[in-house]
Amino acid sequence: NSDRYYIFDSDENAEKVLKRILDYIGLPSNFKLQASTVPNASAVIQDNQRYIFYNQLFMDHLADKTDTDWAAISILAHEIGHHLSGHTLDDNRDRHTMELEADVFSGYVLQRMGATKEEAMIAVNELADETSTTTHPSKSDRKIAVANGWIKAKDHSNTTGIVAQSAEAPKPYVPQIEKTKTVVIRDLIQNAGVRENILQFGDKGIELMFNFSTEFLDLDQYKLQLDLVPVLGAEGRRGESLSYSKEYELYPNKDNRLRRTLFIPYSDLPSKNGVNKLAAKAILYKRGASDGEWVPISRDKKFQLAYKIEDKSEVDIVASWIQHGNYKRNKSGFDLVVDLKMKGNIGDECILIAWFFDEDGNPLVDLDNSYCTKNGLVATSRNFTPRALNNGEFRLQSFLPYHELHLTEGTHTVKYNVGVYKRKEGRVTLLKKTSELKEFEYTVE
Repeated sequence: NSDRYYIFDSDENAEKVLKRILDYIGLPSNFKLQASTVPNASAVIQDNQRYIFYNQLFMDHLADKTDTDWAAISILAHEIGHHLSGHTLDDNRDRHTMELEADVFSGYVLQRMGATKEEAMIAVNELADETSTTTHPSKSDRKIAVANGWIKAKDHSNTTGIVAQSAEAPKPYVPQIEKTKTVVIRDLIQNAGVRENILQFGDKGIELMFNFSTEFLDLDQYKLQLDLVPVLGAEGRRGESLSYSKEYELYPNKDNRLRRTLFIPYSDLPSKNGVNKLAAKAILYKRGASDGEWVPISRDKKFQLAYKIEDKSEVDIVASWIQHGNYKRNKSGFDLVVDLKMKGNIGDECILIAWFFDEDGNPLVDLDNSYCTKNGLVATSRNFTPRALNNGEFRLQSFLPYHELHLTEGTHTVKYNVGVYKRKEGRVTLLKKTSELKEFEYTVE
């Protein structure tokens, strides 16, 4: 019988993930987690017992393919949402509605657990169909549902619209590292590399690559602390120390290795034209199980890195502002107006791009692939070719419909910054980018 599924004992990591999810929503478990031969995961009731079945091979493959555990965590949260919403008790409700309700719950839980909006959508982006099916809504509808849950969680501090929450939220489950294991940085960081002139969120900088050995790590949140000291001149004088950190979810896998990156924009570094050298020191931290404080679990990992900057651009972003109340192709929106002054680059193909952020400086995520960058962030752009006219001074405008900001009802402070790029022989080079975010207010009714 092709519809018959077999069940097995769940693995330890899956149980830990389930407990973490339940800790964040403040509820005890009233269902059993079982590994099974289901295609991916499923919430069911059998013999009056609630179950969540999941396919171990599918989950492992998804984690390896997406290089993160957030996708698998969101799938389990989605199935928990089916149980808590009563979907397994009522077969007569609209399937699409139930799936979207579970997606909202998943987005809510993942925000509470520390996922970004993009990370909360990884599973939907990877697995959902572009168009609706008989059982599931389209990918765009599901992304909107996940984003809605994520935004609700961010807006709610002590109470939620899904489940009751105590005044003091329960601390996340953090497994202890066995005291008999010695964890040192040379065993955890196999090697580190650097890539130069990387573009991320409109910034140009370096990307440090770390390959972590996961043999001694549990599934949990870790923090890499990186201290950088500029090496100045031929005599090797040391400049002022700079510190950066980034949190990662690390977990053991069959290869005992995970690659993670840390991006640092040139604007944050004491960079100059030519070769720049830095002395680096890295330490890995883990949250303490009792107090939630970051605790070092490794010795220092010291290494040297160098990168080269060649900046010959002569571009000045003189001013920028928002011009509201415009219409284009029957859509209401606004124009971003930018005054530029450019010398050189005459006849080159150039691009003006603006990115948009919420009041906390988090990039706004596009939900329908209309006005966005390749990595799915809300943006508007304008292609142009500089000419030897008006002393290199000219004004550009780029339109964005209001609904493409994908904001909820209410008044929002929206921030933006602007970058100018040159495209030549298939390569895109940053010429100039504003260093500070500008802002405007917009009300969604």
